[in-house]
Amino acid sequence: MLRRSLLALPAAVMLPGLMLPRHTLGQAPTSLEQAVDRAGRDRDGRMLGDDGFMHYWVHDHYQDYFPHQDCPCHDGECRPTTWRRDPKNLRIIQAWINRKWVSADDKTKIRDRTDVPADFPKELREYDAHACAYTQGGVTTLTCLWILNAMI
Repeated sequence: MLRRSLLALPAAVMLPGLMLPRHTLGQAPTSLEQAVDRAGRDRDGRMLGDDGFMHYWVHDHYQDYFPHQDCPCHDGECRPTTWRRDPKNLRIIQAWINRKWVSADDKTKIRDRTDVPADFPKELREYDAHACAYTQGGVTTLTCLWILNAMI
């Protein structure tokens, strides 16, 4: 299975030849792979972790699952992303938000794969993580992070 986290990483670390098929312009994508072009951009030019990335594809699923998980996000703040542990302090978890790493703090609600319900949609399982984040006054705050590929 192709992991969507590879799409937002700089080209220097992408594996050669690992590209998603480009869908025909003006034609609605019929699968998640077709919804993202070869550069990893959705139909609006957004990339993994960007505000609104794949929003048209995952919005309904977010509305079904995230409010029941006590996530305080609002329309447009949730997005597929990837995550890592801070290389300088492995106790700190970071999410890729708007093309930079943002650290979780004490207030960030973090869930892992043990919290994923059995009926969690396959469209959401395609990503390493989902995050709710907002930027105010130039500061990005990570409110929720749901890590699907690890136990934290």
